[in-house]
Amino acid sequence: MDKVVIIGGGISGLSAGYFALKKGYEVTIVEKNSHAGGLCTSWYRGNVLIDGCIHWISGCKDSNMAPLYKELGLIDENNLIELPYFFKFYYDGKEITIHRDIKRLKEELTSIALPEDKKKVDLFFQYLMKLNGMPLYTEMPFSIMTKLQMISIIKKYLPYAFIWNKLSKISILEYANSFKSKYLRKLFLSFMPSHFSASYLIGVFSLFVNGNADIVNLSSQDFSNKLLDKFLSLGGKIVYNEEIKSLKIENDRVISVLGDNEYKADYFISACPLPYFYLNVLPKKYHLEYTDNVLSNLEKYPIISTFYVAFRVDEAYTKEIPHYFIINIPGGFHCGESVNDSIGFRSYPHLRNEDGSQTVICLIDQCAHDFKYWQWEKENGRYERRKKDYANVVLKHLLNWDNSLRDYISIVDIATPLTFNKFTNAYNGAYLSHMTTPHSGRRSFEIKASGLDNLYLASQWVETLGGIPTAISQGLFAVQTMEYYKRQKEKE
Repeated sequence: MDKVVIIGGGISGLSAGYFALKKGYEVTIVEKNSHAGGLCTSWYRGNVLIDGCIHWISGCKDSNMAPLYKELGLIDENNLIELPYFFKFYYDGKEITIHRDIKRLKEELTSIALPEDKKKVDLFFQYLMKLNGMPLYTEMPFSIMTKLQMISIIKKYLPYAFIWNKLSKISILEYANSFKSKYLRKLFLSFMPSHFSASYLIGVFSLFVNGNADIVNLSSQDFSNKLLDKFLSLGGKIVYNEEIKSLKIENDRVISVLGDNEYKADYFISACPLPYFYLNVLPKKYHLEYTDNVLSNLEKYPIISTFYVAFRVDEAYTKEIPHYFIINIPGGFHCGESVNDSIGFRSYPHLRNEDGSQTVICLIDQCAHDFKYWQWEKENGRYERRKKDYANVVLKHLLNWDNSLRDYISIVDIATPLTFNKFTNAYNGAYLSHMTTPHSGRRSFEIKASGLDNLYLASQWVETLGGIPTAISQGLFAVQTMEYYKRQKEKE
């Protein structure tokens, strides 16, 4: 039986492990932390549960991702919560609700539009409906498809290609500014960084209003543990508290991976963040010029991280807190090197703490420059103070939104891009892979490591848009690619 060693026990590593076991391999995952899940994790501060990843899950019902979720034991009708709205946006005294019901949403957006916006509002809803049903993944990587398989998958994407490509060529800022209503402009700019392609914005809205995105009634760590249980149930093994730092290579073939211990196998899959593996583990001679160019050019190929503040709200506070709401900040919120026009908050009423309190989390967008800012603050002894200063400003804005929280709320944890980099090797603390902009033209990275017979890459970073669905599918793709090259070699 051939052996596979997987570097990293996050979602993509566990997915790759599961599918490799199904193909008859003996699989060992080597994980740097004391638990699996990677970025898909939760933690406690005292008795307060803080969720670090999943806010809603896409492709959970009517998509080609749904069978994968089901096979992996992650989602069923019992652990999905279908919420009536996506988020609420507060600006200039107005509460704007992004309803799940598309008719109610159209009424809501029409009510804040100006007459000259009518055609664009109608077109927005046409986009939402026309993107309904777009496959979330290609079911196998293009690099190993036959011509017939490629034609088949192209046909599946063809009905959506024109609109997606059209929206990919304009930024969210350009799209938002095409509306005359200040409310519509601010709404569309509140959700994602403005330099990202508008296809992301409208794609996410389409998933929600078309019933293909729900809240999961699990913490992120519980979600990861379900996938871990599936992996272990097939006989997989996992080693904790072991960080792989180098490869042992002979004749362009990986013999073993090295941390404090040595792990030998016939095949290897790197499922840790691709930038970390590329820059810290993989020898330079096996680098690809394109990958090096993307990793070194974060202006053209931006990443997104977060400054993260967790609050505890006492059980005695009985007023309903929206599960996701965004507050516009007049003059912008300055955090590190970034200025955010709005800040978002998430509450977790379905994940109440043991004492009945609930957790509210604020996530503020950060970029590569912010990572350097936080490094500088740490080097100069100001890191902890700066964290607290920014967290207190966030609390001030939250109380300006609802002062009735004042006697019931407290800060319980603060995290920066440095936090996520330390615990998960996330590149500059980024929780998603490089996002495309209208000017980037970023394409997928290669799954098979260049110049090495038996090394494959499985990470959300391989694709241009990360997240849970991408991490799961990339785990599958790595195993499919490994099997393909194994068969090719057997034919020689």
